[in-house]
Amino acid sequence: MFEYTLNALAAGDITLYSMWGEKVRTIDIVGNQDGGKLGLNQVLWDGRFSGGGLCNNGVYFYVIQLRDTGGNRVAQKGKVVIWKQEEK
Repeated sequence: MFEYTLNALAAGDITLYSMWGEKVRTIDIVGNQDGGKLGLNQVLWDGRFSGGGLCNNGVYFYVIQLRDTGGNRVAQKGKVVIWKQEEK
């Protein structure tokens, strides 16, 4: 889950990359909807590629790029780890 606070309505996207720099998925953010609202926003990533398949265990990097209604750019980068325990 991605969590961030906005001071104004904003639109843009969250792009996820594999540790090799391959684009895994892009999540669109629309102003005044989940992810683009004023205040605290929480956006859930289901751990899937753009094509719908589940991502493998590993480290993934994300870039949140938004532009608010005043034209100001909002950006955040980070990493997320997927770790699914094997069933025995």
